[in-house]
Amino acid sequence: MTENQRWFKPIIAALRRIDSEEDLARHLAQEDRRTEEALARGPLDADLVRHLFEQQDPLALVLRGRLYLEEVLDAVVARKFKHGEVLLQGRSYSFSVKMDLLRAANYLDQKMYHDLHQVSRLRNSYAHHLSSDIGEYDLSAFTDCAGLKAVTQKFDGLEARQWINVFMFRQIVLQILRRLTVRHNLFQEAVSEEAAAQAKQESGQAAAY
Repeated sequence: MTENQRWFKPIIAALRRIDSEEDLARHLAQEDRRTEEALARGPLDADLVRHLFEQQDPLALVLRGRLYLEEVLDAVVARKFKHGEVLLQGRSYSFSVKMDLLRAANYLDQKMYHDLHQVSRLRNSYAHHLSSDIGEYDLSAFTDCAGLKAVTQKFDGLEARQWINVFMFRQIVLQILRRLTVRHNLFQEAVSEEAAAQAKQESGQAAAY
């Protein structure tokens, strides 16, 4: 069993045992607290973890999660390419181009590359479609999350599916960040103020439409 499977299998198994929205809300709150405490002792910066768990608004969570992932991709480019600064300074490469560069150089495995594309698709859905709702997005497409489809299908209410997908998206982003930082020996010592400011700005712009 891979580390990613060890992360998601018990999470999804626990969700599949829940039948009521009341039990679901209680369980998700407990799991959020447990995960935040566990990750605060790991390689990820404590502020980064705290900021992600503070986000309950789906749009803010998706935007901020994507930006944090891009910060780590930038760090991998800077560390792994001999002259990585040439790629990062004075240019505006998209998230997708950075993923392609790292995949082409074998610094991202196929599963991580796939998961980053899924994050990008969700972010772009929010950016380009005002009616997008995280509760209607199929997160079972992420690696080792296929069992999630059976969980969301148990609940008829959109609100319950929103709770599940906010919870799971947070788990997915944190696990991708963890996999990247461990694989490439990156330790996030500080959360980028620029990334946080950009996430806030994008949230405000989306809300204005």
